[in-house]
Amino acid sequence: MQIILASRSTRRRKALRQIVSRFRTLAVAEPVRAKGKSLVAKTRYLALAKAKAASKRFPRAIIIAADTLACCKGKLMGKPANATAAIRMLKRMSAQRLDAVTSIAIKKPDAADFVVWSEYGWVRFGVLKADEISAYAHSGRWKGKAAAVNVEEKPVQGWIEKKGGEQGAVIGLPLKRIQKELRKCC
Repeated sequence: MQIILASRSTRRRKALRQIVSRFRTLAVAEPVRAKGKSLVAKTRYLALAKAKAASKRFPRAIIIAADTLACCKGKLMGKPANATAAIRMLKRMSAQRLDAVTSIAIKKPDAADFVVWSEYGWVRFGVLKADEISAYAHSGRWKGKAAAVNVEEKPVQGWIEKKGGEQGAVIGLPLKRIQKELRKCC
């Protein structure tokens, strides 16, 4: 059975490889705007849109799509456009909690509907020092990363003080339920 991961994310590919040895990735066009008011509604809309687009191209494959949004102090923390935006985000997250929601959409080949759900996770940052933020921002490691940081990389010693919830939601692909869903059809 062919499995398609509808994502451009290297983190999602790396995560999925932990439970699936063979799959293909497909970068699908994402809607410019997510519909919905809450993080859950927005991520569900985007994950489902990705899954539907991939399903049209591969109707007989298992499709896995996901979307993650992160929020700190009531502000959405997307992917920074440049080092200045990354610095601004990191300063906002200093000594704060970053909440993440990842929604997943799976389409099984014989199913009429998509299975869609959401997972929640969070990390609490320690105090981020100005020199550490600057060095990190100038390293370019923030590029392509929501909230300017990949918590798995442990960007700077001591930045992450605490973690909670489903950490797969923070990195962008919660594996426990995906594995259960795949067992049902494979």
